[in-house]
Amino acid sequence: MKRISCLLLLLFCSIILFAKPEYAGYPFAGLSNDTGFYSGILGYIRYRPAHFDSTIAKNVFYFSTAYSEKKQFNFLFKPAVRFKNGLYELKTELEYKKWPSKFYGIGMGTDRDEFEKFTSQERKLFFNFTRNLTDKWDISLDYEYLDYHLTKTEENRLLENGKFVNPNNEMSSGLGFSIDFDTRNSESFPSLGGLYSIQFIEFSHHLGSDHGFSRTRLDLRKFLQISEQHTLAFQSYFSTIQGDAPFYQLNYLNDNMRAITSNLYIDRNAYIFRMEDRFFHWNSGFEQRFGLVFFAELGEVIPEISKFNIAQTQFNYGLGFRYSFFLEDRMNARIDIGFGEVKASISIATGEVF
Repeated sequence: MKRISCLLLLLFCSIILFAKPEYAGYPFAGLSNDTGFYSGILGYIRYRPAHFDSTIAKNVFYFSTAYSEKKQFNFLFKPAVRFKNGLYELKTELEYKKWPSKFYGIGMGTDRDEFEKFTSQERKLFFNFTRNLTDKWDISLDYEYLDYHLTKTEENRLLENGKFVNPNNEMSSGLGFSIDFDTRNSESFPSLGGLYSIQFIEFSHHLGSDHGFSRTRLDLRKFLQISEQHTLAFQSYFSTIQGDAPFYQLNYLNDNMRAITSNLYIDRNAYIFRMEDRFFHWNSGFEQRFGLVFFAELGEVIPEISKFNIAQTQFNYGLGFRYSFFLEDRMNARIDIGFGEVKASISIATGEVF
């Protein structure tokens, strides 16, 4: 892990020395039931090599760090670098998280008032190496590594007793592939086309994983341009886990819905449907950087696909505000206010949720 971090840092420094990058960054703060008050900073450095075609998306180095009043800490570094005029792309994700949280159990029948507290420490590494086959088709080799450690649990409760996870250090290591059919006119803020993706990863003891299981994800996105400043966006998402997966590797409904208590609904299978109405009213001056989004989301987690129950489906809705710090391709900072299982939640991040 340290060697990989040093190599990425060296690549990052070479960008500063030998390219003419664009910069963007800002502090952020917010409030939620899970974190209390939190604050942090995030930033982008991006560039396109001079010999690349102007239609090739720029290389990006993204980082963020956050700390909350409940002593939760997260650091994330996500570089995406293209080679040979966009023929190849390497996306990497490095994350460290120390996160006091709550465990409610498994399934949709959990109660927000019944939980046990725990603190986890996570080190995550993800590689996605993509080969562009045509102007629309991509195939990728994916590798995921996660070192997970429970640093604090409640005595004589489920997590300490090892029913859902080994209370000592655990490691997940998985290798797989993904196939994408991409007709979007932009990666950061598409207004036309679609992205249709399937990913399969096998976590195996042969790769050093403490658990043997597999994960399959299907992600379907469609974008309709109503006018130059107005876009409708749709996403259908399905994920299934097969095998001996620990609870922290299951599907979390709050990962894809903006007004769900963290960790409240988790299970082997998840489906999500989302839509957004994205609107930038102004087309000149400083005001053109500001936009508005209305969204609606529904989803459910279930132990088996055959046990789908529409009565348990969660529904979220809300609105969001956008600020484009790169107008060229609408790379946006966002503030979303969601309503649903949580009466009101505020999330602050960068980039669109899909």
